[in-house]
Parts: sequence; structure tokens; C-alpha cells
Amino acid sequence: MNVIDTLVQNPPASETDEISLHDAWLRLRAGWKIIAAFLLVASVGSVSTAFLMTPIFDSTALLAVTTQDDSAIKGTSGLSKIASQFGMASDMLDFGGSSDQKAEAIATLASRVLLETYIREQNLLPILFAEKWDAQKGEWKEKDPAKQPTVWDGYKLFNKKIRTVTEDKKTGLVQFAISWKDRNLAAKWANDIVARTNAYLRNKALDTSSRHINYLNDELKRTNVLELQEAIYRLLEIEIKKTMLARGNEEYSFKTIDPAVVPQERSRPRRWLIITFGTVTGLFLGVVVALLRKTPVPGGMRGATAP
Repeated sequence: MNVIDTLVQNPPASETDEISLHDAWLRLRAGWKIIAAFLLVASVGSVSTAFLMTPIFDSTALLAVTTQDDSAIKGTSGLSKIASQFGMASDMLDFGGSSDQKAEAIATLASRVLLETYIREQNLLPILFAEKWDAQKGEWKEKDPAKQPTVWDGYKLFNKKIRTVTEDKKTGLVQFAISWKDRNLAAKWANDIVARTNAYLRNKALDTSSRHINYLNDELKRTNVLELQEAIYRLLEIEIKKTMLARGNEEYSFKTIDPAVVPQERSRPRRWLIITFGTVTGLFLGVVVALLRKTPVPGGMRGATAP
């Protein structure tokens, strides 16, 4: 047999690098134990992971942002201009608007100061960092105060993983969600924080109106200008109306459309998704390893010649 015949029957390695479908099937048959091993390990691992992960429950409140009646502040800009012409403080005459109130309400719901106050008053740090808390002794496992969780740590955990504030730009509705491993606490925290936000903004509005009323009464005593007196009376009327609205409305900034309830189903982990992904990944890796093995293919090597 000459050299040319040899090259034709046994081409160089570069020309036989590609595996035919037949060879691939033979390699898969030869490596079925490897595929089965990868599949078994991946399946067991994914099932264990899915069932060992801590279940997380989402409790969501659907809210509508409420603002002061437009009629209560209608025309205040004109009255403010008249009053400011006579030297009244412009910062005391800024009544804002519905858009400002809505932005403030949503910002307060997601604010740090309100959440830190709630964490401190409810003593939530031992719950948020239960793995670092010795329940029997009622103290932190870490004795160094510098390494113990702080209210700031609790806020960061809430802000990154627990609390979510989402505004629907089309409807204007706000979803306030709490995600936690205790379904009862998730619902309680969601409703509590919404109620505290309403109370905070309500008290702030009452305090602001009270200061405005006191200021306007003082200015009324000091002026004899009829036009200014009429403007002050109108402003006083508006402030008194705002005070009455605040005092008689517990849902001052957020009206609850759908309160947060104790969820019956966990939101994560999605066990079937974890198990499916793990099983498919194990099967894929097993197939790849079986195809890349350098063992001889059953039935003889491709291109072998008869003696």
C-alpha cells in the first residue's frame, strides 16, 4: 500500500476532529454511567437546595395616594402674593400642591427615619439578625459592641431585601410589599409601616397648619390694611379647613385599597424551577463530558482498515 492510499484511508487528525452523529451516539452509549452520575448528583443537589432554602413570604398592600382637596388651596398663590407685598414671610405662605404632597408621601413611606424609628420601637434587631442573637440569654452572641448589629444595619437589610415601594405610573397606585420568612410578621410590618406613615404625615400637617394659624393671627393683629386683612382671613380659613381634614382622617396620605394580609403561599424559593434547572444542567454537563472523553469508541475506531 503506497502513501497516497494510506492518507486516503486514514486522513490526518485535523480532518477527523469532527464527530459524526454515529460516533456521538456511540460515545454517549459508552458514557451512560457518567451521564447518569451527573444527572443523579445534580438532581439530588437541586432537590436538597430547593427544600433547605428558607421560604420567603410576600405581603403586599395596595395604596392610593390622597391629597388635600384642591378647593382648599385654590387661589392661595394670589393671596400669598398680596400678603407678601405687605412684608409677610414668604416661607410661611407656601401651601404646596397635590403633586408635592404625593411626592412627599411616597418619599416618606420609603424614608430612612421612619423605618429606623419603627425598628427601634418594635425592637426588631433580634428578629432581623436572629442568627447573631442568643434568645436564651437575651443578648448578642458577639460581645464586642462594635460588631453587634445596629439600627442602621436593620435599615439597610430592610431597604435591600425586605421592603419594596412601587408606584404604577399609569394608575398612580402604590404597592408596598414586605418580604420575610415569617408570614404573620410580613403582614404586620406592612400594615404597621403604612399606618405610621399616615400618622407621621398627619401630625406634620397639623403642626404646620398650627404654626401657620398662629403666624396669621399675629399678622392680623398688627395690620389695619383692609385688603391684607381679607387675604389673611382667607388664608386662615384655608388653614382651619386643612386642620379639620387632617384631624378627621386617619388615612391622611395613603388610602388602603387592599390591606396586607397573611400570605398563604411562599413567593420563593420556586422549588420546581430550581429542581428543573438543576436536573437539566446535570444532564447537559454529563452529555458534554461523555462526548469529550478520549476513550475508544465501541465498535472500532473510525477509519480503521482491515488487515
